[in-house]
Amino acid sequence: MVKTFFLIMGLLLPFKNALPELRLELTKEQYKKLRTAFKGKTKKRFDIYIEAFDGKNFLLEEKGIKFRLKNNQKKTVIQVSKLLAHENIKCDSQKITWKKKETIRSNNQTLSRRLMFQATEIFKYLNSSSDIPKDLIVAFDSEIRKINFKGKELLLKSLPKNKKVYFLPSHTNKKYRKKIKLSNQKNSFLKLALGKTIEKRSNNKFVTFYELEGEGKSEDVEKDPKLIDLFCKKVNGLSQAKTHKTLKMEKNINLKSYKTRAPFLFRS
Repeated sequence: MVKTFFLIMGLLLPFKNALPELRLELTKEQYKKLRTAFKGKTKKRFDIYIEAFDGKNFLLEEKGIKFRLKNNQKKTVIQVSKLLAHENIKCDSQKITWKKKETIRSNNQTLSRRLMFQATEIFKYLNSSSDIPKDLIVAFDSEIRKINFKGKELLLKSLPKNKKVYFLPSHTNKKYRKKIKLSNQKNSFLKLALGKTIEKRSNNKFVTFYELEGEGKSEDVEKDPKLIDLFCKKVNGLSQAKTHKTLKMEKNINLKSYKTRAPFLFRS
């Protein structure tokens, strides 16, 4: 069943830069249980997410598009990804999520640093009681529209025509990851990342989410479902996790703030 599914998806979605991803949300206790198998150094990252704002809503997430600045201790990467397919797969004791995404990156460090600085300045206003300066928002939006990489094409195609839209920083998070590589007899492999993600919620409090992710070359995962079995073996001994409560997170808080404190963007 799983093998047939991946063979079909491989034929339907022959994108050269598409990557499949397996994911399971974990509890803190499950995270601790798995952590002993991940001996490597913890990698840290700070992400700034960017959305398209039309005066009422953020538009990218609802179209399956994720746009962010991924900043680690060495460099910042501009990344745009679009969800191409999504399924839930049953391991013996767990339900894991399978996603296939088209991902485009830019390593333009000068532009990345400029966007990081401008986004940080906008967040300072979002965390204050002052209106956000229009010049600051327009400058941030203009920088993104000047990006010279294919990810911009994907972004602009997703936006409504003949409607004023601004690119704005929507929220942030901190990610901590430990990684290992699982190989099978055919020398294809799956990279496993055990991680926790820290995000801001209401009242300046923070919440931590835990996850296990698996990523491999598209052709390997789709032609060799045994790689999925390797992922399943890692999680089948875990107890069933309860569904996370819905929390009011930074992205929703900032959306409300943009609506009330930047209406001048849409005045004719």
